[in-house]
Amino acid sequence: MTIEGSLRGLNNKDTFKRTLEPGRHSYCIRNNGGGVLRFKIKTIDEGKWRVAETRSKIKSRRSVKGEFFVSDESANNVEFIFSKAFGAFRSEYELEYQQES
Repeated sequence: MTIEGSLRGLNNKDTFKRTLEPGRHSYCIRNNGGGVLRFKIKTIDEGKWRVAETRSKIKSRRSVKGEFFVSDESANNVEFIFSKAFGAFRSEYELEYQQES
């Protein structure tokens, strides 16, 4: 699956909610230009939002790979959160993620 977006001007944050199958997932996020991009993943566990992947700061023209786990309870409540660093004019991103077998 892929999520693409662009943060420009006063648009400082994008949040995407997805339903994923329980289990381990891998991802690769690319900052395709502009300023520093911040990224994290949150899920609901035991009725509370929890950080499934701590916030990463990704410089322009760089990529980061990682993994996160989705429990049975949180499968319907996964958030991918993208934000641009303070003072950055723009940030363009592309996230690819998939369930591991």
